[in-house]
Amino acid sequence: MAILLRYTNGSQGRGILRGEMTGKQLKKRRADLKFTQKELALKLQVEPNTIARWERELRTIPAFLDLALQTIEREKPRKKKTKSAT
Repeated sequence: MAILLRYTNGSQGRGILRGEMTGKQLKKRRADLKFTQKELALKLQVEPNTIARWERELRTIPAFLDLALQTIEREKPRKKKTKSAT
């Protein structure tokens, strides 16, 4: 998923640069990784409340986050399929 940046008008009347990822999308990707907010925060080297604020869209989600999540997704070990004995 590519992140495009756009300039939007912030709630306080000042413009902010926002990535296309929403808080809802971040929460889903974190859940897909089976990470808690604290676990993802440790992986990204940010405070756990930062993850919560990104998910609630109280803070701007940085554009690099998509790339970081892609890297984590690649690193996460996948379950091996086992053959069932019949």
